[in-house]
Amino acid sequence: MPENNNTYDMPFPKRLRLLLDETGISQQELADFVGVKRQTIAQWKDGKTVPDIHNFQKVAQYFSVPYEYLLGDTESRVRENFHLERVLGLSDGAIESLMRLHGKESGERVPLSVLVSYIVQDESFSTSITHFQSFLRESVLFLLRQYNSKYREEIADELNAATVLLQNAGIAVMDADAMKSYHLEQAKAAFGQAMEAVEEKMMAENTQRIEAFFKDHDVDDFTEQMNDMLRKEVAKWQQP
Repeated sequence: MPENNNTYDMPFPKRLRLLLDETGISQQELADFVGVKRQTIAQWKDGKTVPDIHNFQKVAQYFSVPYEYLLGDTESRVRENFHLERVLGLSDGAIESLMRLHGKESGERVPLSVLVSYIVQDESFSTSITHFQSFLRESVLFLLRQYNSKYREEIADELNAATVLLQNAGIAVMDADAMKSYHLEQAKAAFGQAMEAVEEKMMAENTQRIEAFFKDHDVDDFTEQMNDMLRKEVAKWQQP
C-alpha cells in the first residue's frame, strides 16, 4: 500500500505505474536498462523520488513514449498524434483507426474515409452522439441510485411529491430506466437519419457524375460496351 503523499498521483509516477502494469515489465528489467537499482524504480513508481534528465530519457526510450506523455502533458503516446489529441481529444486508437480507413484501397467503391467524413459532418450524427452521452450519464446515475438504496428511501416522499407536481403541470416524468431507453432509442434514430442523409448525398453526387459523363460520351457506344461486358460475363457462367 503506498504511503499517503502528495506526489504518488503526480503524472510521472502515475504514468510509470501504468506502463509497468500494461507491459508486464518488472521493476528489475527497467532498472537494468536504465542502469539503476530496483529500489530506485520503486521510489520513482511511488513518487518518492524523481529521475534526473538522463534517466528520464532512458525511461521514455525503454517504453517508446514521448517525454510529454510521461510528464502528463498529453494522453497520446505517439508524437505525430499530439495535434489531433489536443484539438479533438481523440485517443491514439481512434486516430489509428481513422488512418487505417484513410489508407485502405477501395477500388471503384467509395473510399471509407469519405464516408466517415460525410457521417461525422451530418447534423444527425451530432444529435445521436448527444443522446448517447445522455444515455451513458443516465446509466451511471441509475447505478448510483441502485447502490444507494438508503438514500432513495430517505428522499422517496420528496421525489413522489415532486413527480406529482410536475405531472399536474402537464410535464411528463420518466424513471431512470425509461430515460435510459429513451436516449438510446433517440441515438439510434438520429444515427439512422445520418446514414440516410449520407446515402442521399452520395446518390446526388453520383447522379451528377453520371450526367456529366453522358454529356461527354456517346450513349449508344457506351451502352454497347456495357452489353458486351454483360454477354461475356453470362458466357462465363454458362461454361461447364
